[in-house]
Amino acid sequence: MVVGVDVGGTKMAGAVVARDSSVLASLNLHTPKEAEPLLDALADLVRRLCAASPEPVRAVGVGLPSTIDAGGMVLFSTNIDLHHVDAGAELRARIGLPVAIDNDGNLAAMAEHRLGAGRGSDAVVMLTIGTGIGGGVILDGRPMRGGSGTGAELGHMVVKADGPPCQWHCPNHGCLETMASGTAIARDGGAPAEEIVARATAGDAGAVATLERAGQYLGVGLASLANVLNPDVFVIGGGVMGGAGELLLGPARREYRSRALPPNATAPVVPATLGTGAGVLGAALLAADAVA
Repeated sequence: MVVGVDVGGTKMAGAVVARDSSVLASLNLHTPKEAEPLLDALADLVRRLCAASPEPVRAVGVGLPSTIDAGGMVLFSTNIDLHHVDAGAELRARIGLPVAIDNDGNLAAMAEHRLGAGRGSDAVVMLTIGTGIGGGVILDGRPMRGGSGTGAELGHMVVKADGPPCQWHCPNHGCLETMASGTAIARDGGAPAEEIVARATAGDAGAVATLERAGQYLGVGLASLANVLNPDVFVIGGGVMGGAGELLLGPARREYRSRALPPNATAPVVPATLGTGAGVLGAALLAADAVA
């Protein structure tokens, strides 16, 4: 029995997960922005899940919206105030259990690769579209983390050089996250992203156009990723995708196929099958791997 936790920009989701990846208990809490309250809330979430587990919990996995080096040090975060913190050690001290941490996008990609839409493929690129945009890359069946462990920050590739400043602590302009995330959709549509998606689903032309613009920028990013990585499949998940679906993916596919080099424009672009639970399941897989 393990606990997996996925920390997003607005909420943290956790679950008790069995060996067969079935979820036995789950809990969501608001994500504090500051480091100490965030770590305390994470510890509280884990303790409550451990109390709800039918068997002793062996380990905890945590996905963070952060760049994390090979030694487990959180170096930088864009949507939370967590920098230069050994979050794994801090949590181990608080809860007394083995803790493994990784970037949330890496873990969502791991889950979709092993259990979801990327199952059976050795080269998978996943993007998670929520408050920001996370991502993960599976190459030769394993997560690609780069030389120091901090690679695969797919949401921070630039898709519009003179675009708006990126959010929170990113120093760039025109990142994919800035142009196609839920935050970007809300900015461009003049209402919360959920409202824009609902209006678009109901046929509102302005809302449809807002999602189409976001989808086009998503497609620009996919084309670059296809040319660099040549994946077998692109998997698109995250909270925004749960409602937007083809309103976002349709324009993204068209833009991607028109821009990628022809030999690299063949990977299907599919919705994630694990939904918003991919990050939690990936964190649980990380924890299980750590004590295997």
